Amino acid sequence: MTDQLACDICVAKHTGTCTVNQTCACFSGYSGPTCSTTSITDTTSSGQINIGIVVASGLGGALLTLVVGLVIFFIWKKRVKKKLLAYSASISSATSTVTVPPPPLPSRLPPLSRVPSPIIVSPLYDIALSRRASVSTISYHTYEEPS
Repeated sequence: MTDQLACDICVAKHTGTCTVNQTCACFSGYSGPTCSTTSITDTTSSGQINIGIVVASGLGGALLTLVVGLVIFFIWKKRVKKKLLAYSASISSATSTVTVPPPPLPSRLPPLSRVPSPIIVSPLYDIALSRRASVSTISYHTYEEPS
């Protein structure tokens, strides 16, 4: 094959360009005298592929765990409900309905002698009502017993 013919083939297939000396200069991914051989080159790094695989497998594993957990939960809930219904049916068939009367009300109030009297505590400070602030404030005081 002549150089001119090879050069025309690579230009017609859009796989390369013709150089000054009538040879093909192949584009990236093509090789050979007419640039008709394809060569696959990996443009992504292995680090990018590994990160994608790790993220995808992590999300897939989490989703699978969630689905399995939900299935187990609903099976457990259904079994508990069946047991509860069976237990309540056995209880209702074994016992009869008994009404319990309310406790009786007290007939009279306790005498006043049994009511405790309030304890009177002397104030720490004797401040007249006119000198007290109208807005409530909190103040803390320490009180020590005289020795």
